[in-house]
Amino acid sequence: MTDTPLRKHSEVFSDYLPMAERRILDVGCGEGALVRHFACKGAEAVGLDPLPQAIERAEAQDNPPGASFVLGSGEEIPFPDNKFDSVCFFNSLHHVPTASMDRALAEAVRVLQPDGLLYVLEPLAKGAYFDLVRCIEDETEVRRDAIEALDRLAAIPTVKALEELVYDAPYSYESFEDWERAVLSVDPTRAARMDVHRHSLRPRFGQSAERDDKGRFLFRVPSRLTLFAKRA
Repeated sequence: MTDTPLRKHSEVFSDYLPMAERRILDVGCGEGALVRHFACKGAEAVGLDPLPQAIERAEAQDNPPGASFVLGSGEEIPFPDNKFDSVCFFNSLHHVPTASMDRALAEAVRVLQPDGLLYVLEPLAKGAYFDLVRCIEDETEVRRDAIEALDRLAAIPTVKALEELVYDAPYSYESFEDWERAVLSVDPTRAARMDVHRHSLRPRFGQSAERDDKGRFLFRVPSRLTLFAKRA
């Protein structure tokens, strides 16, 4: 337990990211949960992901009006300048190759309208959840690289750093299998390493988690929001 506040990502979005009647791009959208959330709040939301299977799964969901998905990478965003009111990297910047992180952030700024918002949420390299996933994929360096890229962006004159917020986000799972599916959905190439470590991970999963009020396995994931505006 820590003194860091426990906050749902959806609550933080409501506080910092206007959604109604806004055009929002989610870079690294995965299966599209965040795009659907934005669209349900009245946004014209577009999800971008480089994995064809992620886009296929996103499009196969019961998507609300205003939600759409495009295959593509953050390093080469396939949209014109000044297209969106907001661009979001949600747990995705650290999945961009380190050498391309600055390029991906520059692309996000490019497609923003003047005064548009760049919302970057990154998990921090600490906590029980991070330690659990670490043997499947150790993201210590890439998470550090993502934070350093954000710090470099803050020094660029075309953007203005607005807010930095650190909080613990609750992640709940019905079972070990539910958690495993979530871990593999981020990167299917993790499957071979999961096969190697599943036997030892199963008891650690139960020992590392708390239980929420519905009896699910709860992890507190340290997270950092960095919010920027594109200067007019």
